[in-house]
Amino acid sequence: MMKELIELIETYDPGYAKKLHGATEEEIARLQNLVGRELPAPYKEFLRYMGRSMGDFQIADANFSIDVVTAIYGANDWVPPERYLFIAEHEQDPYLDYYLDLDELVDGDYKVLRFSNDGGFVEDPWSTIALMKGFFFANAFRVKRMENFPHETLISPSLSRLSVRPAASTDMMAVVEERALKLGFKKLPFSLPLRPMYERKDAAILGTRAPVRGGICFELAAESERELKHLVSVLCSNTPLIEG
Repeated sequence: MMKELIELIETYDPGYAKKLHGATEEEIARLQNLVGRELPAPYKEFLRYMGRSMGDFQIADANFSIDVVTAIYGANDWVPPERYLFIAEHEQDPYLDYYLDLDELVDGDYKVLRFSNDGGFVEDPWSTIALMKGFFFANAFRVKRMENFPHETLISPSLSRLSVRPAASTDMMAVVEERALKLGFKKLPFSLPLRPMYERKDAAILGTRAPVRGGICFELAAESERELKHLVSVLCSNTPLIEG
């Protein structure tokens, strides 16, 4: 996973790998001992490459440093339930920290969830963010590609439109992909089934699927406001998708 992730980032930020600082095997072994169970292989791979510094690829207000994780498990006052592995601290309100669900393996990967740091661990449709690989790939594309464009927006299903055409949401990914390709976008080889990424010289599209509001949304970014409005018009036409 990590070599692919770094390759994706270096597409937009050549030399990015030189900015990384991984954790040592001793630090990873110490954390695993504190957790009291085997750390997932994908997470240990992440720590080896980015455990001390993710360079300038930063997920908003989140600290994934192994020092932060080790401090949580080294404290005597509180640790999360055994099922959930704490992997990052969210440093701003609403303080929804990041965890991996160690008891549910999905296609060889682990779910990334967010829970309030007040100690409540009740899963609901908003808890699950993505599988780990999709989480990091989507954020890398967002940070290193989409945020470089001056104009951004979001399109997602309208509940009223879904009530009229409920079946339309099931093939929304395919509809948007077909239209994006006709508009001259190329689908990145790093795309995942539930995290497709498309780009053109003057614009980019990131698709995600969430378990609410019909399950689909797309982030759009463009060089010009006029082109962004054009993308919204084309992608939303005759679908349940609306802007906002």
